[in-house]
Amino acid sequence: AIARAYQQAGYEPSTVELVEAHGTSTKVGDATELSSLSTLWTGFSGGDHVAVGSIKSQIGHLKAAAGIAGVMKAVLALHNNTIPPSAGFETPNPTVEWSNIPFYVPTQQMQWDAPKNHPRRAGISSFGFGGTNFHIALEAYDAQYHDNLVANWSSQQVLGNTTPSAKSIFDATAKPSMTHDELKSIEGGLLLISANSIDGLVTKLRNLSFEGPSFDEDPCGRRLSKELYDASQFSTSDPHRMALVATSWAEFDKRIGLATKALDDKAKWGFLQSQGVLVTDEPALPNDAKIAHMYPGQGSQYVGMTFDLFKRYTAVQKVWEKSDQTMVDVLDGETL
Repeated sequence: AIARAYQQAGYEPSTVELVEAHGTSTKVGDATELSSLSTLWTGFSGGDHVAVGSIKSQIGHLKAAAGIAGVMKAVLALHNNTIPPSAGFETPNPTVEWSNIPFYVPTQQMQWDAPKNHPRRAGISSFGFGGTNFHIALEAYDAQYHDNLVANWSSQQVLGNTTPSAKSIFDATAKPSMTHDELKSIEGGLLLISANSIDGLVTKLRNLSFEGPSFDEDPCGRRLSKELYDASQFSTSDPHRMALVATSWAEFDKRIGLATKALDDKAKWGFLQSQGVLVTDEPALPNDAKIAHMYPGQGSQYVGMTFDLFKRYTAVQKVWEKSDQTMVDVLDGETL
């Protein structure tokens, strides 16, 4: 993400004099982040060349707002021509070889003078536990420098090639990447219903109505993924709750029929669960409850067990493709 940000910005990371780091405040995390930054900030001998800090030292971790807090700090630093200090910094991380990297942690407010050949520049990193990986390149406004830049961009747009690099999705001649049958093989939807009683659940199910051709027969027909989401009526405060999973409209109709017939018999809820209809009358989990994904490895795996995920999500595809590349030597030329 960092290399991509400066490639898109059009200047080298080494021209950036302030880095607002993610700053996990752990020995391993901070050392890893600084080591990664050092691979891009090249051309320096070790020493105090690039200020690095984290707003977390001032206000703690704001969770989902941590990234934008770092952006605000960097913007204010650029606006006020100031390298801000890091509060509470006393002992440098002993696992970091500070003498061999160009970064230092400022402990006092410093005047930030503009370099000779370009405006003052700052970079902000924000990495989420769920895998988000972002870096923003910011530049202080300089009238002469940016007027010339705008003029250069404008001339490129006027004189450059205006032909689109890729076909528009509205191009009638464009070919789809998947056939209707291939799309049907990864189609699916989740219906969530809740009520004060089992009779209330049954009533809501019987009142469901969908109009128009379905995706089972028509590529332009109604999709389970959208229609079931729109039709869901669910609240965790209701004492009776159910979820219905379906991968085709035919399967959905069959499972609706099973549910309306068997919901009033609690002894049949286990059977319904095996058919993709999950029902409960137990209290909902507390809001702070956590979900754990368990992956048993003692023979429960089977061929094609992640194929549906592979077809649906490019992220999964890339993981398996990289696994193949990694394991081909281990498996004597075979892939996973």
